[in-house]
Amino acid sequence: MESIRKVDHKGTIRYYNEEEQFHRDDGPTIENVDGFKFWSIDGYLHRTDGPAVESHNGDKYWYFNGIKADRKDIHLFTGKSEDLLILKLKYGY
Repeated sequence: MESIRKVDHKGTIRYYNEEEQFHRDDGPTIENVDGFKFWSIDGYLHRTDGPAVESHNGDKYWYFNGIKADRKDIHLFTGKSEDLLILKLKYGY
């Protein structure tokens, strides 16, 4: 799916899919001028090769299909639906 790139008057870059959900396959979906970066797929915070949120102060947060997880749980995610169930059960979603 091709992403639509938009830049606002402050210089923040955002990528959307055709349904206007945050979406980008090959990089962050939001890049703020202050250094914040967010990765999303079909509107959900999501990244398998690193944190889905990187703040300007160095804080990092991991998400898989919108489910917040600890960094140590990256190995649990392979993209299968049963892996999401494990994360949901572990984190009470």
